Amino acid sequence: MTGQASFGTGDINLAASLVTLGIPPDPTEPVRLIACENGKDYTRFHVGHLSYCGRFQSVQMMAAWSDAMPFKLSYPTHPMTILMDFITARPRGCSNLDQWLEHAAAFLDMPMDAVRATFKAITKTCQASPESPASYVLAFIRNRMDMVTATKQTESKGRVKNMISEGKAFSVIPAKAPKRIKDYLLSHLR
Repeated sequence: MTGQASFGTGDINLAASLVTLGIPPDPTEPVRLIACENGKDYTRFHVGHLSYCGRFQSVQMMAAWSDAMPFKLSYPTHPMTILMDFITARPRGCSNLDQWLEHAAAFLDMPMDAVRATFKAITKTCQASPESPASYVLAFIRNRMDMVTATKQTESKGRVKNMISEGKAFSVIPAKAPKRIKDYLLSHLR
């Protein structure tokens, strides 16, 4: 993975966590929608390799996500631990903004009106108290909602790539690519 400019994940919660830690979305293609020939379409979120502050590396945070328990035991107050605990503790069916904010209020043991006010001013909150659990949790919710919006915008603009496989070969072809280019690429897969 040395030299890799960006990292991708299909997990919106992981992607939002990485962005919350200050790892920037990939500037060229932060969201990629993949339409598969088997009908199992999916979204990939792409982020850079290092946070703005230089403290967090994508590869290390993704490893922590994949093997959470040892990381949590070694780093109980780490921002990624806080985010993983928050996400793991969410109630079943938690999906819209109000549900996430209600969960945040319970998780942070804050009144709902304080959570809403803090969320509304999340940029100022993060500037004033960047290391507080409330900053991380509410910034995560903002980033997650922004990723949902970005996915919908990408889809509405028709920026979908088709993934086609033939044996061991596969190709990702832009859905709006001209037929002659699609045919050319497919002919080289066979």
